[in-house]
Amino acid sequence: MLACCGLACGVTGAEGDVPIEIHGFTSLGYLVTTENEYISSESTEGTTELWEFALNGMWRPSDSVRVGAQVFARDFGDSDNGRIQLDWAFVEYRDRDAINGQLGRVKVPFGLYNEVLDVDAARVPVFLPDSVYKRKERDLYLSVDGAKIAGFFDADAAGSISYALYGGVKTIDEDSSTADSFRSFGLGDDLEIDSTPGIGGMLHWNTPLEGFGMRLSMAALKGFEMRGTTELSPSIQLTNNLQIDWFPACVASVVYEADDYTLASEYYRVFGDGEVASDVTGLGVVETTDFSDEAEGFYVSATWHALDRFDCYAALDYTSDGPGSWNDTDARRLSYVGAARYDLTEHWLVKGEVQYNDGTKGVISGADGADPVQRWWLFAVRTTVDF
Repeated sequence: MLACCGLACGVTGAEGDVPIEIHGFTSLGYLVTTENEYISSESTEGTTELWEFALNGMWRPSDSVRVGAQVFARDFGDSDNGRIQLDWAFVEYRDRDAINGQLGRVKVPFGLYNEVLDVDAARVPVFLPDSVYKRKERDLYLSVDGAKIAGFFDADAAGSISYALYGGVKTIDEDSSTADSFRSFGLGDDLEIDSTPGIGGMLHWNTPLEGFGMRLSMAALKGFEMRGTTELSPSIQLTNNLQIDWFPACVASVVYEADDYTLASEYYRVFGDGEVASDVTGLGVVETTDFSDEAEGFYVSATWHALDRFDCYAALDYTSDGPGSWNDTDARRLSYVGAARYDLTEHWLVKGEVQYNDGTKGVISGADGADPVQRWWLFAVRTTVDF
């Protein structure tokens, strides 16, 4: 899906008119929190380090072929800081509904909204639920360099089925917010992340009950490996090498859309077991320890199209380090979310979000470097213009 409707233009080639569409958006935001620093180490004082920009183009040389790409940049608190990246770039052949294929950097179908993760105009809240759509790890499930096939089947009285399968290589920029998140593993100051094979798929059932759908999404990285190094002295260096054989994740989703209402709920689960080999250069010390990374979360949400240009949103969002994390407030966060959006024009919107949070998962620290506080508030506003 392109990042919003907007400008379309045509150029003339040897065979006549060849349609090209150019779209994009820019958004500016403001975030302030109470008690704890979140996303930004200065969020309790308020921060404008919450902007995004995207520009994409789609060329349709024929009815069955299209070629497109998108570049994206954002400032996300202490991370990314305007780093420009290629979100997706692919060639697609679509001849029939049952099957179509893409080659290149293809979008990953993960959950209900991952393929429109970069389309602020497609949602009411400032942030999608963090339990499924990880704010700092945006790049992890965004795309892979490889191929994807997808299609749609009409199942008559049983509804309809949509599917997608993909495979390729996942490359994570070591300057990205995703890499910043991985640094919390404590592997070292300088981090190197290897490109990793990734596979996955999505199956969506539009049930006979009009507006009600169910989806299962799966993604996995094979042979995930990264290294962190820390210089202990001019002649001694500590290297930690993390290897995970399989790093699978899944999302189960349900959604109901009826007239002016949308109800949605998703459950997220990821786990990876591996080992860390620690090598102290200059001392000949090598030690191997087990490593485990888990996460679990869910949300339920309701969206109401209250007026022609005004929408409301409410959600309960729970994210954690896995089953059994409830009693550890540093390992989970339960968020009560309310948001509203107003479309000033067809291509200009403003929105606001408030969260009451119980738990400190994802928190940088308490205010001014103090210990985190279990219960805290978040307030965010954003305005977006698309073209």
